[in-house]
Amino acid sequence: MQRALRKFLLALVRLAVSTFYRVQILGGTVPAEGPVILVANHPNALVDPTLLLQSTERRIFFLGKEPLLRMPVIGWMIRTIGLIPVYRSQDGADTAKNADAFKAVFSALEQGQVIGLFPEGKSHHEPANQRLKTGAARMALGADPHVGGEPRIVPVGLVYAEKGTFRSRVAVWIGEPVDGGDLRAADGSTTWADVERLTERIGKSLDNVTVNLDQWEDWPLLRVAERIWRPARGSQRVQRMAMLAGAARRLRRDHPREAQRLARRIAAFRRALRGLGLSADHLDARYSPLTIARFALRHVLAIVVGAPLVGLAFAYWFAPYLSIATLLPRLKPGADLRATYKLVGALLFFPVWWIGTSVLLAWYTTWWVAVLLAIFAPIAGRLALRFAEDYLVAWREVRAFARIVPARRLRQRLVYERDLICAQIDELGGRLAGEAASTSDQSPALPSTRGR
Repeated sequence: MQRALRKFLLALVRLAVSTFYRVQILGGTVPAEGPVILVANHPNALVDPTLLLQSTERRIFFLGKEPLLRMPVIGWMIRTIGLIPVYRSQDGADTAKNADAFKAVFSALEQGQVIGLFPEGKSHHEPANQRLKTGAARMALGADPHVGGEPRIVPVGLVYAEKGTFRSRVAVWIGEPVDGGDLRAADGSTTWADVERLTERIGKSLDNVTVNLDQWEDWPLLRVAERIWRPARGSQRVQRMAMLAGAARRLRRDHPREAQRLARRIAAFRRALRGLGLSADHLDARYSPLTIARFALRHVLAIVVGAPLVGLAFAYWFAPYLSIATLLPRLKPGADLRATYKLVGALLFFPVWWIGTSVLLAWYTTWWVAVLLAIFAPIAGRLALRFAEDYLVAWREVRAFARIVPARRLRQRLVYERDLICAQIDELGGRLAGEAASTSDQSPALPSTRGR
């Protein structure tokens, strides 16, 4: 019974997070067997563990602060899914109890299980990864390699486009395993220096699968730069963002004036695009009569077929949505907690509304009508969400077409400004690459050509 309940909760959580976000898995894979320690950055509170669940079908035993287990409903769900409590001094807990946490971790690793933890030690809204605690390294070095095998430490970067926004994108970036076996002596003993060295390696591996900024104001500018300089698709976009962020930090450190001038230029270009309701992609769009006809036919049919479904589904699910939207401002969550509050609210309000309306319908009509509602309401909701997103994309394309096609000179000016920005990025990237080569600096540097 407990196992079936855990599988149901995991399926529900995975469905909720894949509905809230557009999740993309990239990079490597989590090993299919053997002891594994997943280490991830922690920018989004309880949402972060749900995204680690997307990275593997294996069961994950998470480490988390003990007060989570005392939260109503959430504590029960976390306990059912699997949590090893950690006792923190800032919570007023007895940290001596953490010896039991280490025993539980070692036992799980020796059985070939997966441990998930966030070595930064707390959720935060900082633009870069924070200094790591040593717990992950101590667990990896403390486990007996002769029982379950050498634990593999796998870094997982969680890169959110807009972490508090419904249907925004998030990348789950799985990195290469961190090697710590060379730090263990022949007799299995380790020193505190070994723990610190492994912690440093884990930190570097997490930096390699995340986007680290000097300040949040750089994020929208980097997104524009990524779109116009060496345009990429899919997983390459996130990796390109990480490279650009590293180069931007070096540029601000070594050439602050040039960095400021480039940032101002990109910001002005971004304002011009936003003022027209355009994206950088629209500057290279080609509108042939055949393309326009295909676009119109496809979206007119989608509107005719999907509009009734969207209207009915939105009308049905509006009440739980409105409940969450009304309560959230009153709770005043921090930036790293907004998505958690929304997701928890969805896990509570939407099922209650769905079950409650089905029961009422069965009471006042017949049971088969209630069964039909219970089956088709969630399906209709997902389909309506898909149709609504298509409508928004279509509207943006129509608006862009109406604004950019008649304004040929404006389009030419924007293209000219874009090319100047790219040339400036090329020039600064070449300078950084030359400096890195002369000083053996391993910090990210940009290639010297744009390659459009």
